[in-house]
Amino acid sequence: MQETFITTVNQILMMFTFMVIGYFVRKKGIGGPSVSEVLSALIVNFFLPAMTYLTFAEHFHIETMSENAPFILAGCIVLFFTFFISKMFAKMFAENNLQEDVYMYSFLIPNIGYMGWPLVGAVFGSDMLYKMMMFSIPFLVVIYTYGIYILNPKRQFTLKKILNPSMVAMAIGMVVGLFSIKLPGFLQQTIEASKGCMSPCAMILTGFILGGVDIGDLLTKPKFYLAALIRAILIPGVVLAIMLLLKVDKTITIITGAMLCMPMGLNSVVFPSAYGGDGTTGAKTTFVSNIISIVTIPLFFALLGAL
Repeated sequence: MQETFITTVNQILMMFTFMVIGYFVRKKGIGGPSVSEVLSALIVNFFLPAMTYLTFAEHFHIETMSENAPFILAGCIVLFFTFFISKMFAKMFAENNLQEDVYMYSFLIPNIGYMGWPLVGAVFGSDMLYKMMMFSIPFLVVIYTYGIYILNPKRQFTLKKILNPSMVAMAIGMVVGLFSIKLPGFLQQTIEASKGCMSPCAMILTGFILGGVDIGDLLTKPKFYLAALIRAILIPGVVLAIMLLLKVDKTITIITGAMLCMPMGLNSVVFPSAYGGDGTTGAKTTFVSNIISIVTIPLFFALLGAL
């Protein structure tokens, strides 16, 4: 338990350091607003797909397919349960329909790709990361269908959004892993190096986006802190308690807890802004959520490591 706690704290502090760098880059005006666009493009099109591809290429084999298929089903069940919890809290916090959609997404979808996957891979290893990615598939489908739909004021989404680089990389990784295909050495090394860029760049982007938040306004709005605490403690705590009472499989319990204790994702900021909506509510709740997670994630990971 202590070893897991120390490892998690070190990873969180490393990530937070990169987040602080991104925050001050925004505050100092270094690079201009294009920094966010460039980092987003690199992460979405190269670094995150590289991590996804490598994980599936390494672990997706015939002998593991039946073993890991239950994680997808478990992800569906957890998603279904947390959907209703999120809906209830979203109605409590929102002042209008647009805010309700932002809160709904923020409570339902944790920061999976930018923080969850890198952190789980670093603390629990690549095999657990693969299982978590399988578990995350239902959440990814929701992100690129329902998520885009509710965070887009025009209520639109396209098939192209589902066939994004990470989903394509996942499919290619499955084929490569299934048939044990060997890539040329230079290409394999390029993909591995791209994976290494994922966590630092994602955290710099997070800090850069959060650098646009008016901290003074946060001090007068306690509801942002309450929302962040619900996301960081209450939702994962309730789900974990139920799973422990029902004596659910240990690995599924660890994956569920590790994913649900992540802070609110950046898409509640990025999606509304990209489609001409207001990303202010998402930015404020995400800012507080990420700060709180510095304390809550190591505690949850220590608990999970002791199971």
